[in-house]
Amino acid sequence: MILYHQTLADKCNKILEVGVGTGRSSQMFTQSFMKQGAIYINTDISEKMIEIFKKNLSVTGYDAEYQDTYTEILPEDDKKKIAILKANNEELPFPDEEFDCYISNLSLHIVNNHHNQLLEAYRVLKPESKAGFTVWGDRSRCRCFTFLEESLKKHGYDYSLDPSIAKSFEISDPVQLRKDTLAAGFKICKTFVVNLPFASKNPEDFLNFMVKGSFDMYAEEKDFDDATKEDLWNKVSIDFDTQFGPDSPEIPDFEQIVIIATK
Repeated sequence: MILYHQTLADKCNKILEVGVGTGRSSQMFTQSFMKQGAIYINTDISEKMIEIFKKNLSVTGYDAEYQDTYTEILPEDDKKKIAILKANNEELPFPDEEFDCYISNLSLHIVNNHHNQLLEAYRVLKPESKAGFTVWGDRSRCRCFTFLEESLKKHGYDYSLDPSIAKSFEISDPVQLRKDTLAAGFKICKTFVVNLPFASKNPEDFLNFMVKGSFDMYAEEKDFDDATKEDLWNKVSIDFDTQFGPDSPEIPDFEQIVIIATK
């Protein structure tokens, strides 16, 4: 919820969130912080994510209007209005100076060119409005992504992050991100770093959700027989329990860089 607070989204009349994904944070914002009479426009480039977003939002008692092309929504004092469109963060389908607030949670680092997204954020914001971004931080402090690599290397196996994941760490320099944001036109920019636990009910859920899939793909790539795969997975599971199990004070967390900019 950092971005909603830092951008003053709860006080804004027209909010834009790009790369909204499954909309878990959006649910909480809509229910608890979004003011009556406000309009909340969401985008994602994935049609699958849009469907999941709509389904998740409906649990809160609100429905998201799907728009093929952007059509201005008129406010009503006693209603919260939410819409979602398919859109690319680097080429948004909105007019200039359309929004009071812009939010991008963990999407700036996965676009083709983050400079384009920063320029688009600046373009669609009204003067004096705020934009908020988060990206993954320093890879060495993102235990969610480094654990499997460390465990496999401990047992004599080489492992490298999937290139699409590794690319996501290419802009994890707070100083450079601030320079890039100011270069896009923003007059004020602050950056800070936070560490967050991975959103799972318990360590075992994280192991099965975040680690097992990557391990299975690695085992298939290496063409392990069943016995080798089972033996190695048991070793990885023991390493995980040692580092993050119920008797360990550590948690599988990851570092985020937060960027708050004013137009």
